[in-house]
Amino acid sequence: MHITRHLRASVIDWLFEVAMKLSIEDKSVVFQAVNLMDRYYNQLTESPQTRDLQLTAVTALFIASKNLEVDPLDLQTCLKTLCFNKYSRKQFLKKEEAIRRATNYENEAPTVLDFLMFYLRSTKLAIQKQVDCGAELQNFLQSVQTIAYDLTKSVIIDASLNKYKPSVIALSLVALGF
Repeated sequence: MHITRHLRASVIDWLFEVAMKLSIEDKSVVFQAVNLMDRYYNQLTESPQTRDLQLTAVTALFIASKNLEVDPLDLQTCLKTLCFNKYSRKQFLKKEEAIRRATNYENEAPTVLDFLMFYLRSTKLAIQKQVDCGAELQNFLQSVQTIAYDLTKSVIIDASLNKYKPSVIALSLVALGF
């Protein structure tokens, strides 16, 4: 059985739950993990199997965590807590190597979240320079950020949007937030 859009969406939703459960502070870790997963699967010459999905997702989260977190996930947590001892250390490290090779060791790529945060900060600075930024305006800008972030989580679940540049998607989300 091949990985469907529904399965991919379920795994991404699960990754967000895992990040919350493990208190992963940096929200971009999950976005980078999804990016690694997508780039890995795009490089495969044969269709990926569903049995591979959990291992790939957890390994991508592990790689992203190592790149972005001050206190990253450790291998034991990934194997025992997230994979329930379903995979060996050797299988996990082999998958890490496969993902890194498939992505040409480019472990980070700009995501929709990265662009979203850049656009929101830029907008906030521009508004603050032009207008007296009272509490009401601050609350409004925080609401825009919250709405845009929630939409971003929804957007990365939809694989059909991968054909668009993350910068374009992020700018669209900022516009929707306003």
